[in-house]
Amino acid sequence: MLFRSFYPLLVPKLKEAPWYTQQISLSALISTVYPHVPNDKKEELRNCFKNLVASPTAPVRRAASANLGSFVRVIEEEHITPEILPLLRATAADDQDYVRFMAVESCIALCSRFSREAAIEHVLPFAKQLSTDSAWRVRYMAAKHFCDLSKGFGEETAQTEMVGIFVELLQDREGE
Repeated sequence: MLFRSFYPLLVPKLKEAPWYTQQISLSALISTVYPHVPNDKKEELRNCFKNLVASPTAPVRRAASANLGSFVRVIEEEHITPEILPLLRATAADDQDYVRFMAVESCIALCSRFSREAAIEHVLPFAKQLSTDSAWRVRYMAAKHFCDLSKGFGEETAQTEMVGIFVELLQDREGE
């Protein structure tokens, strides 16, 4: 019941806030509030999250990317492919490396929600893209979470598709 009263008091105010810091807070709040609100409010929250991912302000996009994995864990299955995959596509292709950096964890969260076949079809291209990113921070994050990322694709796919990328990561020109 607390969330039902929490939603109308805080979420709309943060959504319309003039400063980006409130929108950063909102990106973290959405996944907490989402399971506890009625369906019409859930649609509003999904649209709000889409707007945060598409924000012209880089810190807001970073926060949305950082919280996309949490949102993936609470959203209904029927909304993952049509609504979350485009958000992952946007974060994985963002011009800010920190936004792409956080997309690695979103891939892991998506793999946990998809069947192995769906993970291979929908998430593997993003995992490969992020693992070979031009920014060392993004490659570092992919290397750091390589095992978690590969688990979602199964052993055979990990060996055929990901091991070569991991070897390249081991030989990366950046010391980190």
